Amino acid sequence: KAAWAFPLVGAVIGLIGALALWISSSVGLSPLISAGLALAVMAGVTGGLHEDGLADFADSFGTADRARKLEIMRDSRIGSYGVIALILMIGLRWAALAELPATAVILPAVLSRAVVPFALHLMPPARADGLGRAAAGKVPLPHLILACAIAGLAAVLFGSAGIAALLTVALVALGVARIATRMLGGQTGDVLGTMVICSETAALIVLSSCL
Repeated sequence: KAAWAFPLVGAVIGLIGALALWISSSVGLSPLISAGLALAVMAGVTGGLHEDGLADFADSFGTADRARKLEIMRDSRIGSYGVIALILMIGLRWAALAELPATAVILPAVLSRAVVPFALHLMPPARADGLGRAAAGKVPLPHLILACAIAGLAAVLFGSAGIAALLTVALVALGVARIATRMLGGQTGDVLGTMVICSETAALIVLSSCL
């Protein structure tokens, strides 16, 4: 029932990251160091939840067997695929953040969380248990509309760059959903975390190119 508020949660996370970036820049730190500190603060706020999901999902690419993929994703250890995915995504976000004003940190955080309610509503659960199973298909249509409206309003505030970021996030989220459905048969918490990280990264790259 709280899924409609996911974009607002993203706004809070993004605002905290924006404050970290602004404060760091204000005291004279370089754009790269300021961006790194902003990423560290946001990861601390979320407990690295989405990054953990990305690493687990990436590690599942090491086998073709669906049951083994799900088993790997529940393993707390990280493999080479997970390490590579984290390095690439963090590196891309870091580079993009270094090119952006502090206020631009908020929109990607909003848009990337707005896709989660739709994934929960539309994608079947890949497991017979877990949080993804418990929430699958239970997001009411009015809540989906509200989440979409919040994301749309946030995008419009950034003009054409915001609209471009919104469309890019939708395409990236759809791509992750298709891959997960083909590989796993649906969504898990790790898939949702991957969707958030990939969508946020894509939005940051678009904004860094447009602003």
